Amino acid sequence: MDKSTSSEKDLRAFEREVPVLMRTDHENLVRFLGISSATVGLAAGQLADSKGQRKQEVKAKEALKKELAQRLSKGMQAFKRVEALETTEATLQQQLAYNNRRLGRLEEALQKEEQQRDEAVKENLQLREELQQEEKFNKETLHRVEALEKVRLGDNQSNRVAVLEDENAKFRAALAGAARRLINLEADVRSQRLLSTSTPKVVRHQKQPMQPAK
Repeated sequence: MDKSTSSEKDLRAFEREVPVLMRTDHENLVRFLGISSATVGLAAGQLADSKGQRKQEVKAKEALKKELAQRLSKGMQAFKRVEALETTEATLQQQLAYNNRRLGRLEEALQKEEQQRDEAVKENLQLREELQQEEKFNKETLHRVEALEKVRLGDNQSNRVAVLEDENAKFRAALAGAARRLINLEADVRSQRLLSTSTPKVVRHQKQPMQPAK
């Protein structure tokens, strides 16, 4: 396309926009009063230059858009990685909190177990003391029983000795009586023989005193 043709088209478009710009009234816009025929050619050249600048600006904007898109993509990837890291960190914090709670429960259980162990040791010591006292009491009781048994056996033996001595005395008395009767019987037999063979003689038997049993 020819530059002159394009410039004329731009100039005509600009001339069509002039009435619209003149009717525009806004507090934030500068009021457009109009154009001069002396500046139309200059405006046409400026419009052509501005069109080239616009194309460059468009290209720069497209390049900027691409760069922004790439940066945005990288930013989104980085953001996702950050979110993943935050999620991992949150998970690790939860796991750490759970482990801390579990560790606290284990420490409490360990303390309770140590207390129970100490109480068991105290109970064992008390039981040992009670067993020792009971054993001591049983030994004392056994000694007393043995002493009483010895006393009882000693009394029985003394009673048996007394009975035996009494029976021995009775036996000796009976033996002495039997001996006296035997002596009297022999004396009677001899006296009867003498009477039958010779003058009768009076034989008197002298009773000997009974000797006490030794």
